[in-house]
Amino acid sequence: MNTRRFLLGCSLLVLTTGSGSLRAQSAVAPAAPAAGETIMLSAFEVNSTAGFGYRSSNSVTGTKSARALIDIPANVAILTSDFLDDMISRQTIGDNLKYAVAGSPPSTNRNNFLQVRGQRFESPWQDGIRVSNSPNELSVIDSIEVLKGVNSVLYGTRVPAGGLVNRITKKPEKKPRNTLKLLYGSYDFMRAEVDSTGPVPGTGEKLTYRLIGAWQDDPGYRSSQDQRAFAPMLQYSSGNTTVRYQYIWSKTTTPGEFPGGIANADGTPFLGGGRRTDYKADWSFTRKESAIQTMTWLQKFAGWESRLVYMAERTDRDDEDHRRQGAANLATGLSPHRYFGQAELRYFDSLQQDLVGQYVLGGVRVDTSLGWSRNREILNQDRQEIDLATGRATGVYSRATVATPAQGQMNIRTPNLATIQRPGNADRIIPGRYADTRTVVTGTGIYATQSFDLVPKRFTLTFGGSYAGESSDVHDLPDATQREAQRSDKSHDWLYSVGGVWSLTSKIKWFAQTGTTFSPNQANATTPAGLRPPPVGGKSYETGIKFNLLEDRIWGSVTLYQLDLQGFATFNSTVNAFVVSDTFNKGAECELSVEPVRGLQVIATAFTADVRGTGGSRVNQSYKEAWSLWTKYNFPSGPLKGLSLGAGFFHRGTLFYSTGTNTPGYTTLDATVGYTRRQWSFTVAARNLTDEIYNIGSTGANNIDVSIPPTVQSSITYRF
Repeated sequence: MNTRRFLLGCSLLVLTTGSGSLRAQSAVAPAAPAAGETIMLSAFEVNSTAGFGYRSSNSVTGTKSARALIDIPANVAILTSDFLDDMISRQTIGDNLKYAVAGSPPSTNRNNFLQVRGQRFESPWQDGIRVSNSPNELSVIDSIEVLKGVNSVLYGTRVPAGGLVNRITKKPEKKPRNTLKLLYGSYDFMRAEVDSTGPVPGTGEKLTYRLIGAWQDDPGYRSSQDQRAFAPMLQYSSGNTTVRYQYIWSKTTTPGEFPGGIANADGTPFLGGGRRTDYKADWSFTRKESAIQTMTWLQKFAGWESRLVYMAERTDRDDEDHRRQGAANLATGLSPHRYFGQAELRYFDSLQQDLVGQYVLGGVRVDTSLGWSRNREILNQDRQEIDLATGRATGVYSRATVATPAQGQMNIRTPNLATIQRPGNADRIIPGRYADTRTVVTGTGIYATQSFDLVPKRFTLTFGGSYAGESSDVHDLPDATQREAQRSDKSHDWLYSVGGVWSLTSKIKWFAQTGTTFSPNQANATTPAGLRPPPVGGKSYETGIKFNLLEDRIWGSVTLYQLDLQGFATFNSTVNAFVVSDTFNKGAECELSVEPVRGLQVIATAFTADVRGTGGSRVNQSYKEAWSLWTKYNFPSGPLKGLSLGAGFFHRGTLFYSTGTNTPGYTTLDATVGYTRRQWSFTVAARNLTDEIYNIGSTGANNIDVSIPPTVQSSITYRF
């Protein structure tokens, strides 16, 4: 990696591009905020970003309390609700991150996997609390905050070492507001959303509500996605007390995942059966239904504020499909595959309390934050895997066999899944009848951070320490003998972080941070040797510059980091197991936004890294570079007032695999056109205009996701 060349490129971007405000790095908001500012409501929350454009000056994720971004000793990026509206994504979080967060290309979005700082992590976080499988339903999301680097001190076990993606949900508001949105797009995509909030009649402004509903019918290019969501919320506020209840229900139905694409010898997607191959079958599906209930109590007293949150989640999932089993033969056009059936019931609950305040020690102002958390996850799985070439049960959780072997080879040039029969009903698993695997994971944590204003308005030093521990018990039936196997694990660690912010000027600040991380791997994950991967431990260093120049016209940051991890595991579909490796990740990232003239916003990101594992080999599913540029112009006056034009490109470099062929990089081009008049807004977005054919992301060279052709998507929004 040529760091000098990278920093020079970032300097040129500062001079030639701009940034309106997606990446907001600003000073503390003034007492009377101007239009476009984010208003602090409490030590833990900021108000909705709706209607404030791309700019948000404060973060609630960087320190677990509301603070100006420029004063946080870490790199934080924020996607506001207006930016999410402009992207009008088909419910894919990764599509929204690519233009806002350096080094975050789109991914398959399976199981909440996202790519941050050149590596793949699982990142299900919602309102600062880890959830087991947070929905990707965007109608309930107000904004998304991405906190880069190691943050185990604040967020306990299972924090992604590369970065934490925190979905901030919408909350009840005192001002009455109603929104109706209709979307239509290529391949008969249809979606409707309704959002209503305001005070409950007859209660003044003490009792407020929010009601959100969404319906989606998406036949899709290759696989459909039908989605439903319903989210009622109620909030009581009086004096120093706020109590809020949220219920978020969602249900998603898609065809089964198999077979997925495969790669040619050079790593490009194999299109022998045509780009739009019919992989659908009536019996192949994935259904997931989740309900998350959250109770929050905010209490202010004597200059301090406490937040107590209880969250309970239940997720039901049912899968039935065919999946590739081993490598496909491109010469013969045949691919072995297996039948897969699974019924899964997951319970997750978390209790968390945070306390923030301020005191004076020896004439020095100290901001303090204390907290503890406890969470428990119970997972019951019934799984069945059958090798269709032999009719034998395979896999760790298999239970049944079939009397007559089914078709064991699939022709990848004409892969019509509908012609392939599944095993008979007598051989299928029956949801809820058995529990091949029962996993119980309990995590606890306690933390404390102290931020010393050593040189008022010039230098702030922050220390943090925490204890994180986890215990797990796994009971499973590893084969058809029905003999139970039990495995129990306990792991814990003490963690620390040290960071500082030095004000070179009121508009330019230098920051630095170092810290340790600890995260047990999945309790039911196994390596090729049949063992559970060890906990992930490691250390991170980062330093950089944040700036806000030329009367708020240039915002941004440049960051250098080093992330060393031991025991990092990624799933590889070629070996059907988790591959463990130590990783050494050194990189640089630049995020800018400039407003060269009124109405023109330009957002630019740049990322480069050297991600290697044990022995110097590339880490599985890692990449070396990613670049993006997004520009949007709103006509501020004249006959075209209300019209907006947007366009951008995104580039990701080669995707490396520890086994199999690497995937070449790609560059995509997107564009939008919008028009707003009074309460109405119209937007049309076109994606992948150059018809780039590439691998979006995958778990191995034999299970890739091929990009779809150019698509157009439109939305109509009415606010009243």
